[in-house]
Amino acid sequence: MYQTTYIHPKALRIGLFVRLDMDWTSHPFSFNNFLLRDVDQVRQLQALGLERVLCDVKRSEPQALKTASVASAAPAAPAAASSAQAAGVPTAAPAELVDALKSKAQRLARLKTQMAQLDAAEKSFHAAVREMSLVTKNLFAQPIESLRRAREVVDALLRSMVNVEDVQLHLMNSRPNSRDVHDHELNTASLAMLLGRRLGLTEDALRDLGMACLMHDIGKREMPDSLTRKIGVLSTVERDALQQHVPKSMLVGREMVLDRPVLDAIAQHHEMADGSGYPRQLKLEGISRGGQILALANAFDNLCNPHHAMMGLTPHEALKMLFARERRRFAPDALAGFIKMMGIYPPGTLVELSDGSQGLVLSVGAQDALRPVILLRELGASRSEPVIVNLLEEKALSIRRGMQRSELSIEAATYLNPRRHVSYYASDVTGAG
Repeated sequence: MYQTTYIHPKALRIGLFVRLDMDWTSHPFSFNNFLLRDVDQVRQLQALGLERVLCDVKRSEPQALKTASVASAAPAAPAAASSAQAAGVPTAAPAELVDALKSKAQRLARLKTQMAQLDAAEKSFHAAVREMSLVTKNLFAQPIESLRRAREVVDALLRSMVNVEDVQLHLMNSRPNSRDVHDHELNTASLAMLLGRRLGLTEDALRDLGMACLMHDIGKREMPDSLTRKIGVLSTVERDALQQHVPKSMLVGREMVLDRPVLDAIAQHHEMADGSGYPRQLKLEGISRGGQILALANAFDNLCNPHHAMMGLTPHEALKMLFARERRRFAPDALAGFIKMMGIYPPGTLVELSDGSQGLVLSVGAQDALRPVILLRELGASRSEPVIVNLLEEKALSIRRGMQRSELSIEAATYLNPRRHVSYYASDVTGAG
């Protein structure tokens, strides 16, 4: 529970943590709840004409709270003195407040553009899921049409990545409590193609890589769910049977007359750089570039999205595991590039910010993955009008640490809605998906 007290505007000063009970768009500040850090913030808040301001006792600096309480309880200042002058702070000129509100309006416009891009990516993602459902459903009855549809899915992703300045990776809203098998195919395609772009693959190589991602597990279609979705440790017989999905996928790929680089990546998506993979126990030098990248994207998504959702790692935890415990299994430059691309806190990660607030990472950009776009848990904010912050613009804020879902209050968990299944899709930041 918060311990709060009301302070008269004349008593506001640097060091107080304030909570504004007003619409987020009606004041010039980035948040409704924040620590007063400078004189400009104090006088802008006083210029809003509020009768009183709610302060968080625990998050305010003790000395600031003490002097503010004394000033707030003191007799009213003479009429000739304004409330700001009584507190020893120059009054914010109307023009200055107008400029601050205008600056915020410009930031809001940029955020609306950001959210439009996220919405467009969401629509593209679900359209791609539907397309992949048709691909696998009609694969044998209509192989030519299925191949055409798969290529369209890859080309749509490719258009968002080629000849553009920056690409963002977005968190998608998966269906509640379920995970379509095609989410995994699209996740690996988005992640692998973005990494391939970062590593300098040509457009044709990216197209081949994307097709391999969509088809790498196609052989599992002929296997029972009791095997492919089993929760728990597999027996030796079950493990050997499951590993047969690789040659089965290769067989389907040959029947579709997929190109050689696509077939190689499919064949090698479980091969590991240290020789611990399957089916051929190849080492790094024997694995194609497409196979190296697909193996990494596949491993990451499987850590985040196992068949039993409760066993999944957060994207932040999955990155830590890949680097700390499994880095010998992957191409060093691919793993290093993947971590830089995803940032320390990838989309889908719950975070605590430097001011103590909590949020959910929504998007990361290729230019600065350490300054992502975050859905912020703000008191009084609604899901219909969420508070979204772009850390590229909020220079005073940074991410303090990643969080577990269990650390959130029920209210915060309901608002932030961290996904049990994490789905990704990429888009050009200058376009609409």
